[in-house]
Amino acid sequence: MDNSGNILISLINAHDISGYKELYHRYYKALVMHAEGIVGDILMAEDIVENVVVVLWNSNKTFDDIKSFEAYLYRAVHNMAMNELKHSAIVNSYEQNVMTSSHEAMDEYDEEYELQIVKLMEYVDELPERMREVINKSMQGMTAKQIAEHLKISVETVKTHKKRALKMLREAFCE
Repeated sequence: MDNSGNILISLINAHDISGYKELYHRYYKALVMHAEGIVGDILMAEDIVENVVVVLWNSNKTFDDIKSFEAYLYRAVHNMAMNELKHSAIVNSYEQNVMTSSHEAMDEYDEEYELQIVKLMEYVDELPERMREVINKSMQGMTAKQIAEHLKISVETVKTHKKRALKMLREAFCE
């Protein structure tokens, strides 16, 4: 292993900010390209890479060498990108179902489907206040950044609320 790799690993393991600056300098562009190849959206890819770095910063994970560190970075970006795709598909499907149901004539409604939508909206109403606000804003088509600005919270908090709310809705709906 080269000396700069040893230094970087030592700085990352010590949670030294200069190590994270070096991480961005060395890996940011490549990691964003990797994420973009999965999600197909540069802004989402940038968010994913930033989130991976935040998760790394908040973890107690340490690395023995540069290869394991690089493998971790690429795997974490890959996993987070795949999770984001799944999350986006669920949100888009839900939004599409709500929009479709609101535009159909009453006689075209499937009674069971309508009951499920009502049930789902009841579950949304039962969510904690912030989660409910985030989900409702999301269903209105607002981006995570727009929601964060509107509610005066961080984008990461918006994403956390959305993730937790969708998990709670899935669990409640499948009971």
